[in-house]
Amino acid sequence: MNQVKKTVQDSGWSVHIYNGRRLLVTLYPSHAWVFLLGAFLSALLVLGGVRLSTGIPKPSGRSPTQITPASQVD
Repeated sequence: MNQVKKTVQDSGWSVHIYNGRRLLVTLYPSHAWVFLLGAFLSALLVLGGVRLSTGIPKPSGRSPTQITPASQVD
């Protein structure tokens, strides 16, 4: 019979997701930390993009080729 090798795990918990008797996914604490790090970095990118988009002045309704008539001084 095949021997099951012991593996080193990150810490005291892990989540095993089964479909019947078949193991689908095993989640370790490092997976949670990587997920949280990705969510944090994504939030920083979104906030940075929002700040940049609000700092850019909006174009006026006039086109740049329109010239306003200068007041005539007599």
